[in-house]
Amino acid sequence: MTPDSVRDRILGATRELCSEQGFAGLTMRRVAERVGVTAPAIYRHFAGKADLIRAMMDEARELFMSYLVPALKGSTARERFDLAGQRYLAFALEQPRAYEMLFMSANQFGLFGAPSSVNEWRGAPPATFQFCVDRVADCVRDGTFKPGDPNLIALGIAGMSHGMIALWMAGRFGTDEDQFRALFHVALNAHLEGIAA
Repeated sequence: MTPDSVRDRILGATRELCSEQGFAGLTMRRVAERVGVTAPAIYRHFAGKADLIRAMMDEARELFMSYLVPALKGSTARERFDLAGQRYLAFALEQPRAYEMLFMSANQFGLFGAPSSVNEWRGAPPATFQFCVDRVADCVRDGTFKPGDPNLIALGIAGMSHGMIALWMAGRFGTDEDQFRALFHVALNAHLEGIAA
């Protein structure tokens, strides 16, 4: 077994355990048992549980970005913004475990603390959030949206979008996926009416 294949198997086992039992059920011993190696063998690839979780989060962020990038094919700022919203929703619905890791579980571990202010986020925002800020900034520049701070506008849109997705994932809407998609877009468009120029 090559070192890379062991590392990949460790990450795969970690994803499986988190999917089955949540982060609370994740231990190095359980990962080792799932992979078929000793617990100390895992430390040849990862410094510890936090390092293992970081690697898994990095994978989830890369996957999320792969969903967002096709939005750049839009021919106008508004079309690129709309496509980014559709891709965000597609990621949440098609990759729910990755979505939960990125947006609903990370801060349990103190690994990805929230910024204390928007100004702090401006220093080095996550690439996926910056992608959304850039789509908003394009819409502000071309007059699609009212003048305003793209960071704050994007944060408001992300908060509304995430809130709806989290509620749906918790079963609070009582709708199927197609109904939720339609409801999501109605709610998003209603929100956007408030910032439209």
